[in-house]
Amino acid sequence: MLGLPLLIYPFVLLANIMSAVAEPSNTSDFKKIIVQGFLLTSSLYPVSYFLSLLPFIRKRKYGFVISLIHLFLILVLFTLWNYLD
Repeated sequence: MLGLPLLIYPFVLLANIMSAVAEPSNTSDFKKIIVQGFLLTSSLYPVSYFLSLLPFIRKRKYGFVISLIHLFLILVLFTLWNYLD
C-alpha cells in the first residue's frame, strides 16, 4: 500500500526524459533553467519518497515534511514555467 504513489513514476520519468532530450527552442536562459529544474525535481520523486518513508517506518512524526517541501518546489517551478510561456 505504501508504494502506490510510485506506480505512475515510470510514466513521469519517460515524459521527463523525452522533454529533456527535445530540441531546445529559442527561449531565455532563465526559462531553460526553470524547465530543467522542474524536470530534475519531478524526476527525483522516488528519492523524496524514500527519504520521507524512513521516518514513517521509525515511527517519527515529521517525515512527511520532506515530501511537502519537494511537492512545493515542483509546484513553484511548474507555475513559473507556465507563467513564462
